[in-house]
Amino acid sequence: MTQNNNCTQARCAGVKSIGKPDWIGQLGRKLQQYSGFRSALSDSSTALNRAASGSAALAGTRSRDRRRASPEGSSMAGAHSLSRGLRSQNSSLLMSHSVAAFFAALALCMGTAAHAADDSSKHFEIKAKPLADALMEFGVQSGLTVVAPTTLTAGKMASTVRGDLTPTDALSRLLKGSGLTFARSSERTIAIQAISANGPVERQSKLEEIVVIGVAEGFAATRSATPLREIPQSVSVISRDTLDQQNATDLPSALAQSTGITLVQNRSEQTFIYSRGFQVDSIHIDGGAPIEVSGGSIDVTSRDLAEFESIEVLRGSDGLFGGMGNPGASVSLNRKQPTATPQAKFEASVGSWNQYRLVGDVSGPLNSSGTIGGRLVVAGTDVDYFYDIANQRKRMVYGILRYDLSPSTTLELGGSYDRARGINASSGLPFYDTGADPHLPRSLALTAPWARNDTSFTEALAKLDHHFNDNWRLKVNATLLNQDMREFTEASAFGPINSATGLLPGPLSATEDPLTNKQSMLDATLTGSFDWLGQKQEVMIGADYQHQITRSNLLEPNSSGPAIDPFAFDPQLYPAPDSSQLQGGLGLNILQKTIQWGVYGAVRFRPIENLSLLAGGRLSDYRSNRNLDITYAGQPLQNSTSGYNDSGKFTPYAGITYDLSSHYTLYASYADIYHTNNGVLTKDFKQLPASDGVNMETGIKGSWYSNTLNASLALFKIDQSGLAISDPTVPPSPTCCYITQSQKSKGFETEVTGTLLPNWQVTAGYTYDDYRNASAYYVAELPKSIFKLWTNYRLPIDDGRWSMGGGVRAESANHVTQCVAFAVNGCAGFVPFHQGAYLVADLRAAYAFNKHWSASLNLNNIFDRSYYQALSVLQLGNWYGAPRSFMFKVEGKL
Repeated sequence: MTQNNNCTQARCAGVKSIGKPDWIGQLGRKLQQYSGFRSALSDSSTALNRAASGSAALAGTRSRDRRRASPEGSSMAGAHSLSRGLRSQNSSLLMSHSVAAFFAALALCMGTAAHAADDSSKHFEIKAKPLADALMEFGVQSGLTVVAPTTLTAGKMASTVRGDLTPTDALSRLLKGSGLTFARSSERTIAIQAISANGPVERQSKLEEIVVIGVAEGFAATRSATPLREIPQSVSVISRDTLDQQNATDLPSALAQSTGITLVQNRSEQTFIYSRGFQVDSIHIDGGAPIEVSGGSIDVTSRDLAEFESIEVLRGSDGLFGGMGNPGASVSLNRKQPTATPQAKFEASVGSWNQYRLVGDVSGPLNSSGTIGGRLVVAGTDVDYFYDIANQRKRMVYGILRYDLSPSTTLELGGSYDRARGINASSGLPFYDTGADPHLPRSLALTAPWARNDTSFTEALAKLDHHFNDNWRLKVNATLLNQDMREFTEASAFGPINSATGLLPGPLSATEDPLTNKQSMLDATLTGSFDWLGQKQEVMIGADYQHQITRSNLLEPNSSGPAIDPFAFDPQLYPAPDSSQLQGGLGLNILQKTIQWGVYGAVRFRPIENLSLLAGGRLSDYRSNRNLDITYAGQPLQNSTSGYNDSGKFTPYAGITYDLSSHYTLYASYADIYHTNNGVLTKDFKQLPASDGVNMETGIKGSWYSNTLNASLALFKIDQSGLAISDPTVPPSPTCCYITQSQKSKGFETEVTGTLLPNWQVTAGYTYDDYRNASAYYVAELPKSIFKLWTNYRLPIDDGRWSMGGGVRAESANHVTQCVAFAVNGCAGFVPFHQGAYLVADLRAAYAFNKHWSASLNLNNIFDRSYYQALSVLQLGNWYGAPRSFMFKVEGKL
């Protein structure tokens, strides 16, 4: 089983922003975590450990990079009931500091009038059509975002607009005779408003739903403003409104309702993301260079989302911009930007398991001319998980300054700081050795009070955006990321549960592993367009660079105490480890450096009005070097230096879109991406080249009701070939010997998002994925069917102050078959286990007291369904989903 793909699984475009074995066994497991031998060592480690020490050989595996893919690479985490008196009670004091910072920032940020945005002439070609369609086309051609209440645009037509005009003149002509006008709500945002009979803007008496008619850039092949219907891959956008409705505070909670996404928990504070059966192992921020999130690298998934305005998800290969990665999906986070007018927001939440959260967000111009703008966001979250005794205390601050150097050039400087501290759980729960579910309590955590983490995340950013003219634009991004895990001690429990004794094979074990990870990213993209054959043609060229350094000092003292009884677990039986005396334990000092760069380009050619042909590609280079010092029983054992590179890797991209009408678009695409095999060797001592992942997709996209309702249907097929797995004909070792295999995924997805009726918003998605991940030791069949729904309806009573909504998540059965008896040439015995289908339902109600204050109540898992998020292995890594819970929130806007 390969580790790079384990056993589980742009703004808004178009419309709507919505004990231990011997040292050899330990070494095999530990190398798997950092080296970059993430993919291939999975199977080798297992076979080595089992052959050397029997079925409990994996007990000490470090869980930072554990995967569900195989017994040695499982997601490892867990929890047990213990006195909640161990939890921190300092949240009120820390929260008060957040409030003070919020109001101090409010006083500093409130500037005067916003400056006038660039209103130079552009060429517009907009035919007479429904107003909502015309406004969307205006947004594409002007590069502006248009905000309009659905009740204002419904049933209205726009006049033809053609010629070289300023955006102000063009929009005035579009709205002529409609009874509507507009005003700038920020530098790049225009709000459509109604005009009363007396001339001034008519104030709406009701609080109504707003539709944002905008564009997407991050996952468009030409990195230019592109409607979703013109992107020949599956793209979902999660707006800030949706994040707020769902109380999503980190990336996993935000993607829980996203179409086709599966979440696999690794630790209490870390979750892996899967799409179409493949792990998402890199993401983008503001469309920048790819940031690696797998392995021992930066854990972006745990960052606080208060810094970000929206999330985009591209399902399939991110061939042009993703660099090295898997073909399942790519995620892009879009940061909050300074606003042209002063604003301030505040929210306070309280929920189940002592969850408290405060957020302050202030923004506005900082000088009288409005050429300098700023934004400051502070957030604090305290949570005690539903399983004892784990908890987390998180604090975050984000700030950004924008300076308009000229009407065509903007410079942004900013940064953020996140810190999380608490007691972690890292083992999940085991099954019986027969594959039976022990039905352990959901409050169980196989951890201890000494299992603590203290991690900080520092980010610095700089962005330059220059418009040469109306058609050509240059964007340069630079980002520095530093994760400092100054303290990380985890308690691990390793099963399975003996069906005769009811005990685990050994005691609670400890791992101390402080880590630092630094990533430096730089990218530059030039986009442009020109007229040819009477159509607008688009081109894009760019390059990106990533440099990553990871340092780790891992210690595994020998464990002590009785074998764990999961039915009567007492963490007091397992004292805190003494890391000053290894007592026969394992020590690893690791320094790993990785450099990745790529150049890319794409062209969108329109031979006729309704047809677009896209072609592009990326040339990539990936190099990694590692120094490893090993000690055992406190004595030096080995020092080694190794390296590998995947050079000159070309990944092509092609797509086509054809507009059947103003409502329907057919599309197809081919996207390639590669994944390193980390320099592992065959039995002939030849290095395996990188694997290749191809996503082929075709479908149809549509929009109705003046583009306020959008839908898509996609057929997809993914073939990832050349993946390294252990050669069962050769005795295993950490770097040899390996063969290759392929992993395939095929199915279909459908998604509907937008306004079904005035004030009724819905996002619904269904995925059928025929994916089977198999190796000589482990076979996992993922849930074939996944359905997700989220909806919100503003009731037509009390001036629209009440809204009701909720969501549903449903998955079909999950099957796993695991090797439990190892032989020299493969597996001598398998045990199957499974989980049946499940459905989880949530409810939400909200009330707006006025335009400034509102309150909401979310009830999650209202039927208190007991289920595992996803199955892992018999030994560990099986995490329950959260029981019934609530969250009450108050929001204020100034």
